[in-house]
Amino acid sequence: MGFTQLSASEAESKQDSNLENKQDSKQDTEILKIENAWVRSVLPVQRSTAMYMTLTNHSSTAVELLEVTLDIAKHSMMHQTVEQEGVSSMKHQSSITLAPKQTVEFNPGGLHVMLMGLNHPVSEQQVVNGVLHFSDGSKQKFTVPVKSAE
Repeated sequence: MGFTQLSASEAESKQDSNLENKQDSKQDTEILKIENAWVRSVLPVQRSTAMYMTLTNHSSTAVELLEVTLDIAKHSMMHQTVEQEGVSSMKHQSSITLAPKQTVEFNPGGLHVMLMGLNHPVSEQQVVNGVLHFSDGSKQKFTVPVKSAE
């Protein structure tokens, strides 16, 4: 059996391709289990909405979630709704750490992902794409349906 000799540019291209495949496989790995995910439908004139979900870390190590992005919004932030003296407000969460085997719920009136600067109207029956971004640089892609809050 003979060996194929690659030129320097072919070898570099092959190396880049292998690196991309490794990165893609790292990005496609399910780091957290996502369940009951949904984005709240809004009227066409509204420029923001929220996403809710249940995340479970089935691994034996802690996972730090830095950001959740969706293709329908220019910006997103994780918020915790807090009530002080009868007034509700949202407090930005720069990250969420899930201990091994821990489940965290994002739900109306609690922890949620705020989606701001919507690129287009968000209505029921749509499915949108999102990405979870982790502190180690890895990512996890997901899809989520748009539903009514009722």
